[in-house]
Amino acid sequence: MNVTFQQTDETIASTRLRNIIPFRELSKLGWKQGPDILVCSKHNWRWNAAVRYQYRKVVFDVCDDWFDDPIKGPHYLEACDKADVVTCNSETMRLLIHDKTGRDAIVIDDPYEHPESPPGMGEGVLWFGHRINLKDLYIARKDIRYPLRILTNIEAPWCEPWSPDALVRELGRCRAVVLPTGIRRCKSANRAVTAIRAGRFPVCGELPAYREIPGIWVGNIEEGLEVAMTQDVTDRIAEAQAYVAERFSPKTVGEKWNKVLSDLI
Repeated sequence: MNVTFQQTDETIASTRLRNIIPFRELSKLGWKQGPDILVCSKHNWRWNAAVRYQYRKVVFDVCDDWFDDPIKGPHYLEACDKADVVTCNSETMRLLIHDKTGRDAIVIDDPYEHPESPPGMGEGVLWFGHRINLKDLYIARKDIRYPLRILTNIEAPWCEPWSPDALVRELGRCRAVVLPTGIRRCKSANRAVTAIRAGRFPVCGELPAYREIPGIWVGNIEEGLEVAMTQDVTDRIAEAQAYVAERFSPKTVGEKWNKVLSDLI
């Protein structure tokens, strides 16, 4: 059984969560890298004859909503149309894909990356994420009345540069993680899951994927931070950790990928 996951930048979460970790788990189940099946994602490639001639089957994995983008949208529509199977990162994304393309996608969660730490409460508030999501933070900034640290993939005096070690360090220091949301509703809960695994309380904006996790705060950011910073929320973190440990484990996610890919053989 052979599969190739299209690789991009390992500093991008989706590469780690939807390429590297799934292949690592599939390797435990006997899969090897090879040309039987190609799993591709994102928009930094183009469908062409080489895809069909080199691989027996192609899976298109969707974790970003670019369907209405005038430049990227046609690529997503073409890939969804031509792929043997379409997978995605959330139930809301599944519904969107069906609406935009008529395809029935298969939902495979993002796995967690880090070991679990006991619930705890440090100092201040942390925001972390790709720079493309900074606009969501800017909009919510007026609601964050506690000291805020920002961890992202740019270099500037007002933030810390992202790295795996920096993320672990900053999660260990903070009391709460703030995760405002923007207009896109199809994202996964991966950043909340990261905070939960670190034993920190996520204060999240409205996102359907966040609503699926018990114990955490989803809604008004200012109110959620007041709860996180003035109350003992360790029991709520523990509740969320129990849910995350089962649903988002790499083993569970790997078994879902194994089922999808095995059905293509």
